[in-house]
Amino acid sequence: MQATAPPGPTTSAPAQNIKRCKIAKMPVSQIQGQKVYYQHSSPTDTNGTTIVLIHGLGSSHAFYEPIVPELMKHGYACLAIDTPGSGSSQPASKDRTPKEIASVISDLLNTLSINMSKSIVVGHSMGGMIASELAVQGVLGSVLIGPVHPSPKLATVFNQRIETVQKNGLEALADTVPKAATGSLSTPTHHAFIRALILSQTTENYASLCRTIATASVPEYSKINSPVLVIAGGDDKTSPLEGCQTIINRHGVGHWHVIEAPEQIGHLIVDFAHSL
Repeated sequence: MQATAPPGPTTSAPAQNIKRCKIAKMPVSQIQGQKVYYQHSSPTDTNGTTIVLIHGLGSSHAFYEPIVPELMKHGYACLAIDTPGSGSSQPASKDRTPKEIASVISDLLNTLSINMSKSIVVGHSMGGMIASELAVQGVLGSVLIGPVHPSPKLATVFNQRIETVQKNGLEALADTVPKAATGSLSTPTHHAFIRALILSQTTENYASLCRTIATASVPEYSKINSPVLVIAGGDDKTSPLEGCQTIINRHGVGHWHVIEAPEQIGHLIVDFAHSL
């Protein structure tokens, strides 16, 4: 299954057609003994479908901000979540598996009265594993952006990363990842955004989520009965093209897809959502 993004930049919707849900100044829910931060946004004329946005390692809900207006313009509500131990969510009290993090998100959806079976889950990198676990439970569809596929080789990489951050702190990653993990078309603005996301974490929580990846089991993909879209970047060294069964986007994009190519990613998700 292949597709190319429509040419041209995304046109911003008029301000009067889009609104943010009226929520508390600090939208946090207590889920499984964990305070989970989320950003729930909805268009004035919603089509009834919520797109659940799950970020990857060293990131936060802000990763998806470049595409939220495009999704809302087409009638989709957006729920962007800071996973336990990331961003503004409470530090994780223990290491969690992708399935356990998926359970936290499932309970958050129930708390917010969002029907998971009528939702589309989007997961980037490590979030792709979490989105896959939610898809096993039953969703309208799922989008995996540069998804991480568990393997012994991957475990070695992230165990080494744990040693790096414990010895040198997150500054060491913030100095290297923004350029090393992005594509040939990335800009200094992209690098600055990624650097800020990495430095918003804590060393302890980052190491915990590295262990989540290193010890993860392969999701039961065969039990997913809903449509799946996989988006991969041609310059992605973390989740390379050969690791993806369905290649959608090959635009000289690295591993931070939404930051590097928001227009293309937004269009691809909207087209996929419309097809459901």
